Amino acid sequence: MRAFLKAYNFIKTSIWKDDTSDCFVFQTAQKIYNKIKSRFTKNKVLIRISGQSGSGKTSQLFQANNYALRYSKIKPIHLAVRNFAKFYPKLNSNSKFSASFRETTNGFALKILIWILKFSLDDNLDIMLEISFLDKRFEKFIINETKKQNYKVLYEILSVNKLLSDIFILKRKKSKGRETASLSANYFEKNMNKTYKFIKKKNNSMCVMWSVFEKRPIYFGKMRHSYKSYKTAKSKISGYILPEKELLEFKKYYLVKLYQGVSV
Repeated sequence: MRAFLKAYNFIKTSIWKDDTSDCFVFQTAQKIYNKIKSRFTKNKVLIRISGQSGSGKTSQLFQANNYALRYSKIKPIHLAVRNFAKFYPKLNSNSKFSASFRETTNGFALKILIWILKFSLDDNLDIMLEISFLDKRFEKFIINETKKQNYKVLYEILSVNKLLSDIFILKRKKSKGRETASLSANYFEKNMNKTYKFIKKKNNSMCVMWSVFEKRPIYFGKMRHSYKSYKTAKSKISGYILPEKELLEFKKYYLVKLYQGVSV
């Protein structure tokens, strides 16, 4: 519980300030979880989707996983900050895609997420956690808890140069109206880089890493040996960027093969 409280307190002091009472957050999270928990399997599998804002966590990795897991025995609860913004108690007329709405609700939604993550781990649910690497306190809670509960953990990481991901954010805003404030984008980028070294030292999980320049994974192996591939891909800025549809289709094919059977 101590590790959880440290992780939760990090959220309360993060850049996304939120004054919603802890009691309301807990009750809301518990209500959401109790309503949906029966839908998911209990193989003790956690799939961690990570990458900075604009790298393609949702459009590539979530969509590919969502497709591939239909052909497996794993039916995970999907945890992403955006899923919980609609429960914000001070919801107003702001567009759900606007940067101001996302910034206003991020702190609240992240607090809901970590409670539901804790409930899910306590119940041994299969989990797909879609969020960039955050503060070490948040990551330490996940690592310690999954080890204690004997979870099988797979990290799926998109490694993209910051300039490219910023361009992708602008394209997404133009085509879908979905906006990410530069404050959050910069925060995620900074923490992704800073926390990666901590994460890779602390676990022996498997890692699949992707780039926008390659259809196949640029790395598949133990998380502890993945950092060099991550940094190499982050430094690449020129070359032919493959079409999103082509990249997505190969990820679907690859992950269907990976998830065949019960475990990761």
